[in-house]
Amino acid sequence: MVEQALLSIGHLEKALSALVENGLLDKNFPHPNLSHPEHCLNKWISDYGVWVQPFVGKSNPIQAEMEWRLIELWKKSGGKVAWSRTKEEGRTDTGRRATARDAAKRPNAPDAPLIDFLTLTLEPILGRTLKPSGIAKLIDRHRGRQQRHDPFLMFAMRDRIGRDT
Repeated sequence: MVEQALLSIGHLEKALSALVENGLLDKNFPHPNLSHPEHCLNKWISDYGVWVQPFVGKSNPIQAEMEWRLIELWKKSGGKVAWSRTKEEGRTDTGRRATARDAAKRPNAPDAPLIDFLTLTLEPILGRTLKPSGIAKLIDRHRGRQQRHDPFLMFAMRDRIGRDT
């Protein structure tokens, strides 16, 4: 929508210039100052990559960032970003439906130290317990995520540069 507004400003400037050149508008016509809205829109687009792009498609960007940072903390402390499924003793058919009462200990349930770590850290923060399968999906979502620039640090740097100039 912002890019469309910028395009519309460009078309409006061309149309007004054509009207002036053809003599349809006299010199007393109040020419609108379109450079200010154009400047504001360009500034918004430049900030979009910092503030919006990292969170596009996430229903709760703050929670997604917290999950990623917890996984990064796990990696920094020497942990591996992996999980496996528990196997029921004496059975080779892992596709059968489990009948155990404890969902965390069910056969074929995701199990790993990272799942235990995230369960224990996320429960008090979120106020609800995530199932091991949900935490396994969370790990898979963040597994390939690369380190990127911290938008808050970038904003602080930009703000500081703006005040110094």
